[in-house]
Amino acid sequence: EFTPNMTSSAISSQGWSVRVAWGTATGEVMIASAAKIMDSGRSSSKVIRCRVADQHRGPVTQAAWDKDVVITAGADGEVRIWEPRRMRCLWVLKEDMENVATDSCSILLPLLDHGLVAVIKKSGHIVVWTDIDDLTEADLKTSRPSLRVKPPHGVTQQPPAPKHAFFGRNSSKHQVSLCLHFEKDLSFHRIDMSLPEKSVDVIKFGDGPLGPIQTLKPFYTSPLEGGQDVILAGDSLGRVSLFEWAAKPMAEKQEVQPFRCVDVVPDVIGGITEMAINSYVLAVGTARGAAVILDTLTFNTLRELSCMPARTENSEPGVQHIILERDLVLIVASDRVVAWKAGPVLS
Repeated sequence: EFTPNMTSSAISSQGWSVRVAWGTATGEVMIASAAKIMDSGRSSSKVIRCRVADQHRGPVTQAAWDKDVVITAGADGEVRIWEPRRMRCLWVLKEDMENVATDSCSILLPLLDHGLVAVIKKSGHIVVWTDIDDLTEADLKTSRPSLRVKPPHGVTQQPPAPKHAFFGRNSSKHQVSLCLHFEKDLSFHRIDMSLPEKSVDVIKFGDGPLGPIQTLKPFYTSPLEGGQDVILAGDSLGRVSLFEWAAKPMAEKQEVQPFRCVDVVPDVIGGITEMAINSYVLAVGTARGAAVILDTLTFNTLRELSCMPARTENSEPGVQHIILERDLVLIVASDRVVAWKAGPVLS
């Protein structure tokens, strides 16, 4: 079933099987499912393709799983929601015809628990659809956007590419809070949207990173812990800047400043490429293929792990992914995966 024109993918685990949603350059969407445990080194997979009439009108740029359905976004500017068992299209979320042909979807943000789907367009516009609550296989449903927000930098002929975006933890079907960052920018924005009133408030966060932000991670604390939600920004010069998510700029400032900055790897060209955080440690991946583990209370370095892979012509530099799971750290650097498990210290 190999197809060389895949443009997007998303993976989901269910019971003893794993499912992968694929989007292609021709607009086709398909689901491949296989057992997690291979028998005698071989795996049998099942592939279900969508109908030709349901395809996107151009390459599929984004794919995601949410509430056991698949959501895809395309270069045609449309978002489609799929029932994965038979690959039937349930919803088509679109804008006016004059917009979809020139403004493709760059980032897809589904939040179906609240009936929300948002996309960041290539131009930087934010488009939000609401009341996506009927996920049955009845008639195909079409929805127009509830709100379209201009990019924080304004409309330009050559807009910067959207790089990071995610919902705030308290987003709901009426009040949406969204974080948005653009390529090569030293700052990011919080977009607060009231959907019933169609009002928008844009707040800028900056004055901490020394270079362009490379990675942006939210850390949402439990309400029982009584802490503040924090956004961590890792830049190209090795600094991690910590911002309070709910903060507003002071009267004399035009942007929210960080409450703390930590220079983790100031001597690394390319700086910080990935981060992961939990209640105990912060793991920072660098452009030279190392991971630094820090204490989240003191930000003292606990350990540095070298993941230097053998560089190949097509390999990506530095650390691309970090997964923290209790006392286990998984680090992906180029073509190498490194695992480190904490254990008791022996005297």
